Amino acid sequence: MKRKLTALISAMAVTATMMPVFTTAHAATQVAEHLGDFIKDFGQTSLAGGSHPDYKWNQTENRIENKSDVDVNADMKAKLNGTTSWKDKLVNNTYSADKNLNLRYDFDFKTTLEMENVLAEYNKLTNLTRGAITVECMNDTDGGARKNTLLDELSKSYIENAEFTITVKNPNGMALPTEATSDSKSMYGFTATNGTDTIVPASGKITIPGDPTDTEAGSLVYTEASRTVTADGLEIKIKTEGKTSHKALENALKYDLVLECDGIGANSPDAYNSNKDYKLIGTVTGNTPIYAFTGGSAEQIAYITYKAVQNLADPSTYDSSTEIAETVRLVTGRKQESGGSGGGYYPPVTATPTPTPTVGPTATPSPTLDPNVPVTPPAELNSEDHVAYIIGYPEGDVRPENNISREEVATIFYRLLTDEARAKSFTKTNNLSDVDEDRWSNNAISTLANSGYIEGYEDGTFRPANHITRAEFVTIVARFYETVVAKDAGFTDVSGHWAEDYINRAVYYRLLSGYDDGTFKPDNLIKRDEAMTIVNSILNRKVEKDGLLEEAVAKNWSDNPDSAWYYTIVLEATMSHEYTRPENVVEETWTALKTNPDWVNLEKTWTQTGTEQNN
Repeated sequence: MKRKLTALISAMAVTATMMPVFTTAHAATQVAEHLGDFIKDFGQTSLAGGSHPDYKWNQTENRIENKSDVDVNADMKAKLNGTTSWKDKLVNNTYSADKNLNLRYDFDFKTTLEMENVLAEYNKLTNLTRGAITVECMNDTDGGARKNTLLDELSKSYIENAEFTITVKNPNGMALPTEATSDSKSMYGFTATNGTDTIVPASGKITIPGDPTDTEAGSLVYTEASRTVTADGLEIKIKTEGKTSHKALENALKYDLVLECDGIGANSPDAYNSNKDYKLIGTVTGNTPIYAFTGGSAEQIAYITYKAVQNLADPSTYDSSTEIAETVRLVTGRKQESGGSGGGYYPPVTATPTPTPTVGPTATPSPTLDPNVPVTPPAELNSEDHVAYIIGYPEGDVRPENNISREEVATIFYRLLTDEARAKSFTKTNNLSDVDEDRWSNNAISTLANSGYIEGYEDGTFRPANHITRAEFVTIVARFYETVVAKDAGFTDVSGHWAEDYINRAVYYRLLSGYDDGTFKPDNLIKRDEAMTIVNSILNRKVEKDGLLEEAVAKNWSDNPDSAWYYTIVLEATMSHEYTRPENVVEETWTALKTNPDWVNLEKTWTQTGTEQNN
């Protein structure tokens, strides 16, 4: 859908650039003193017979028209919501346990309308028009006065009232977000970018400056006329606002137009070893009237139509040149019995969780604790050896903005226990009705339950595959610290909550904070990046960019950009390393990378002996 929108816009730009075009072989036979007359002469004498390969003359409207729609390249990509890597050929392997199938996934789609060809077409048409004028005036004896008049009027031509229709077909029934389907006229999802600068909508418009010296026609402005839900998709109409000069278009068309639609919902297959495809298909059509001031008055001189096509130079599996489309494939299998990311290997899924702000859970210092001095880590956790307690996925990503399950969190803390703490509490049995001894996370859950760090629900279940809430996560963290009479953290939404004391205790120890609006949102799901931030805080593991090794930077994950707030936090949690840190200093400096622990084989050893061997 986004690609359609983008395609539409670029198409608009393309048509806008299409000025009256003439070839040197078809100079007008009459003497035209103004551009409007020149266009009419050329159309009637050279285009009316249909000999020109690209253009025809509309005798009724007295204007040049293109014989076939102008093709505008577009490319659509998709990603799993909450990740940062846009991909073609997107296949999301889902792993479910027991009967936990047919789960909701949210995907983001992005379409880029590549204006490079549009700009090239604009330059081509303008140059051809200039050439035709040159031929027309070749034998003039007025010292170039008529030629200069025609060229001057050409330079002052403009587009106005361009109109575009984008149709988004949704044949597989993905759930489009409310914002995408509302008649908001807000240019929702649109941006324009030249690779360096990005322009976002303001007051329901995208304004791309092209000629700052022209206050009337120096910008290319797009507005949304309507957005209508149809039986199988969405129809969007966009128009240009005001005049845009050709000089402005030359600069404005250096911006590609991008449409993103985030949080489009799809359900995974309801059976194991099966797959399901979801596809969005877009069409874009449009037209652009072109005007010029000829002899002091405005006349329409051309009318261009266009369509968007898939750019096959950057193809994806399901795209063809005849459609702008992207397909994501959901594949469901049984969960693997061991693997990364703190536990079972399957992407976190949930039924449309309440969105949480992208705010790193940074500490809110208590007056009684010096924020510049590290807090003493719990004695039961190994804070000396900085081992990787999060393992990424085979695809080369770590998915920091996804949610995390209860059993994954249990496994993280189980791995981080000291040898002595694990040996003291190790067990393979528990009183939880849904955690069997053969479950991959059983030892972690059983041992942490035995030591009192985790608990089940009142109905006797643990619900290991469920995503963990902020309150549940904080409760586990706080239980590693001595009970203190902590000062009320002052959150507006935790008074009377079952986890109120644990939340206050965690804030006291500077492990986390709330949101800018004064809330903590205890029942929201916690993300992987937030969980890593808190675990790193517990262990006094903190590194800044200048403390990293070049080798570590080179091994960074594909979805952990160095501009993200969690960049160094993710590296700290996912790469085993040696380090140095002066006494009473928070930040460390890495000195060497180490081989990550083989958690699968270590688990086998712990199961056999009940104690952990040295890494």
